[in-house]
Amino acid sequence: MRLTEPRFRQVALPSIDAYGYLTTRQIVLLLGLGTSQRSVDRHLRQAHAEGLVIRLAGHFGVTCWMLSRRGQRLHSQDSLPLPKVSGHAARHTHVAAEVGIRLTLGGHTVISDRQNRAARGYKGTCWPDLVINGQGGASGRPQAIEVELVRKRKVDLCDKLVDYKLPSSPYSGVVYFCGDRNLASFIEEMATLVGAEHRVQTIILSHALLDSAIL
Repeated sequence: MRLTEPRFRQVALPSIDAYGYLTTRQIVLLLGLGTSQRSVDRHLRQAHAEGLVIRLAGHFGVTCWMLSRRGQRLHSQDSLPLPKVSGHAARHTHVAAEVGIRLTLGGHTVISDRQNRAARGYKGTCWPDLVINGQGGASGRPQAIEVELVRKRKVDLCDKLVDYKLPSSPYSGVVYFCGDRNLASFIEEMATLVGAEHRVQTIILSHALLDSAIL
């Protein structure tokens, strides 16, 4: 499919804002089959010239893009704050976006952490990295998605797992996408400890996905 200017602005720019920032390759991926990097580069250069996007360099040696305040006023779907750009959190942001984009391409309706917080008025304590709508079966509740790349303190992880198991949770359950088998085993162990194993699933991210998320 040829990448037109309206499609770029209607799909790519709001998606950049939803995840905070994206790499050029991730923008090509979310726009779907038939989209070339050359056409995306051209539209990004134009958006940059118009002051709609900000070019970020230095995250793992790749270029990232985020919306400027002007870009947010014109193309943001929600009243989202400008994202905090942190070297410590950059890998997590990249991988969470990669998972979200791939779930979207798989036919799911995905809500990012930033969109979820804005929609719920920033009220609450349990904020998953992503939310998939319509995955709750008979409950009708959405499914929470967490991207776990480093081991959390036991108390912090258990507190979050308890939130997910409560009947009052807005989520039907949670799927943890884990950086390795040890992390997955740790989460499964803590879920059993707090009695949340029936609400928790783990999936181990492939090395290929982890590597591609930052390219």
